[in-house]
Amino acid sequence: MLDGVCPKCNSTQVYRGASLEGEGLMAGTYTSLVEINAGKTVLVLWVDTFICGACGYLEMHIANRKDLNVLPQAIGWDKIAPLGLPQREPER
Repeated sequence: MLDGVCPKCNSTQVYRGASLEGEGLMAGTYTSLVEINAGKTVLVLWVDTFICGACGYLEMHIANRKDLNVLPQAIGWDKIAPLGLPQREPER
């Protein structure tokens, strides 16, 4: 959907709700974030949301991708093995 085309119905009626750091909530805005706890480090990942106006399909993408490198150390976030490969038990 980043290219403006819905992957489900091929419509070009794609809308984006951007979440930027420091953005305040106002009437009509949508802000989404994910907090990542990696031990001594807590990061906020801001989320851009894409919605197809034709079929309602929704995608979310992290806006500040430079901070994704903390995911391997993040508490409660387990890497998913590709299909056909054995899954590891989640750490608790």
